Amino acid sequence: MEEKINIEHLKTVIQQFLERSPKKKRIIFLQRYFYMLDTAEIAYMMQMKETSIRSILSRMRKELKSVLEEGGIWV
Repeated sequence: MEEKINIEHLKTVIQQFLERSPKKKRIIFLQRYFYMLDTAEIAYMMQMKETSIRSILSRMRKELKSVLEEGGIWV
């Protein structure tokens, strides 16, 4: 039961994080981690440099880690 509650809490924290993120960054994050596209594909679709995509993803992972820890989820 506790594990299910933790999973629901995790889903809520991630959803709130994504809702607060700027639309462009949210799209990039979702394309990479939910649709499993590689950074080259995302860069092509978003008409951006691949290095920019990697940089955005790196910053978002750091932000998400911080948000998770604030929510009591340690990664």
